[in-house]
Amino acid sequence: MREQKLTVSGLFRPGWHGFPESQRVPLLQLAGSWLEELGFHVGAEVKVRAKAGRVVVLLREVDPGEEER
Repeated sequence: MREQKLTVSGLFRPGWHGFPESQRVPLLQLAGSWLEELGFHVGAEVKVRAKAGRVVVLLREVDPGEEER
């Protein structure tokens, strides 16, 4: 298993529609050629699963009969 050290940064969200107050929310960015080496190509669809202390990103498997977008 490959391991990368990342830092959780912040994103400012101004208040609008369903978010009446401005807020700063956590932001986690993944970028780099290492993603492509692992099969995460530009345009690939992913599934994100999360629970306390853990985030897992999985490539979404496309069914053979499913149309491409």
